[in-house]
Amino acid sequence: MHIQQVNRAGILSRYGALASYLKRWQADAYDPANIEVQAGEKVWLDMDDASATVLSEEQAANLNATARSEFFALRDDLTAADDLTEMGTVIGYLPSPNMDAFADRIAMHFETLAKDLEWQRFAVLTDVQRPFLDQKNDFDPVRKAEAHLVDRGFSRSSSDGFECDLEGLLDLLPHLFWIVRCNAGAPKLQISAEGTNIVLILCHRANIHFCTYKVREKIWLKKTLASAGFEIEMDGVCRERFASDSGIEGRQLDLS
Repeated sequence: MHIQQVNRAGILSRYGALASYLKRWQADAYDPANIEVQAGEKVWLDMDDASATVLSEEQAANLNATARSEFFALRDDLTAADDLTEMGTVIGYLPSPNMDAFADRIAMHFETLAKDLEWQRFAVLTDVQRPFLDQKNDFDPVRKAEAHLVDRGFSRSSSDGFECDLEGLLDLLPHLFWIVRCNAGAPKLQISAEGTNIVLILCHRANIHFCTYKVREKIWLKKTLASAGFEIEMDGVCRERFASDSGIEGRQLDLS
């Protein structure tokens, strides 16, 4: 089993589809223009304030400058990354009665999928420069998942990624899904196989979003998902797998 921590730049230089995906994602999701404020707007500067503050020109400029600094600190330097054309996202899921059963079975079915697709080496990386374990959660399956990941080299302080062989990824996968499902404040997590043009995004609804860049790979993927025991959302809608009322057990947002 091989699991090795690798700096973000090193991963992004070798996994072209992943770099292209994050280039677009970060530009859209972490664009400071999305939260830009204007003078005259009412903003709550502190939760303890008695009322919202009407921003002056100087206050608006300072808030915008802070937002730009914080956003660009999170983003990777992807100016040299290719701008690949997406061929659509396939949403795959593993039919399971609950999250515990899903976590017990996901590695076995993913192993079949990876072997059929001839995937052997993988990169695991957050969507921005934030540690995957930067949120605390006292839900027992999450605590156990975190302990396992820490034992494999993850930390609360590093935003570096990991490279692993198939055995290593199968060891990590159930624990990664527990964090993704229950830690609402955690960064999004992407996986990509070496030599492929597909990016996997682990979803808190217990789905895997496969972002594709080659038509032939997309067709092969869809056929292989079925033979590996996965099902596909044919209408492309991401649905919650287990919580009928949309309330996910153990899901927390740590604002501290």
